[in-house]
Amino acid sequence: MSGHIRAGLRGALVFASMFVFSLAACSENQPQNGGQGVVNSIEKLVNAALSGESAGKIDLAKLSGFEWDRLFIYAPYTPASTIEKELRLVDPVVRDIGIDARDDVSLLVFMRFDQVAKAVAYPRGKGDFSMAGAENPIPRQRSRFIVVDSPEDKGWPQLEWVGAVD
Repeated sequence: MSGHIRAGLRGALVFASMFVFSLAACSENQPQNGGQGVVNSIEKLVNAALSGESAGKIDLAKLSGFEWDRLFIYAPYTPASTIEKELRLVDPVVRDIGIDARDDVSLLVFMRFDQVAKAVAYPRGKGDFSMAGAENPIPRQRSRFIVVDSPEDKGWPQLEWVGAVD
């Protein structure tokens, strides 16, 4: 192999490696397709409910910054096959969250038409959606929850679905 070909292959290999590492770095910083902003917004709603500012209720329909029309909630250890069957699609961000092997988060999947708008790993310590009692999917206009202060056995607030009730 000539020196020019080896140098060209080496350059291509370096470029490909840098490309793969940059993709990995991006996905590591944004594993939830921008979901950290959603986590922060929900956390503010939960804190306001706990402090009595919103009569103990949160309305996820008030989340802004992205369009969505339905919400799916998955508890820890939900199998990926169950999620994919309900969503009727395989989404790499949803898969990367790995809810089927985690107990520290609930998976919130916000849909717009038949596509994932946001997939969020919401920390249960900030508000536990895992026992919300909602059936998937929840229409945006019915995405209201009551925040119940931390039961002694959990140590974090529970979120119970109430739908469109005021």
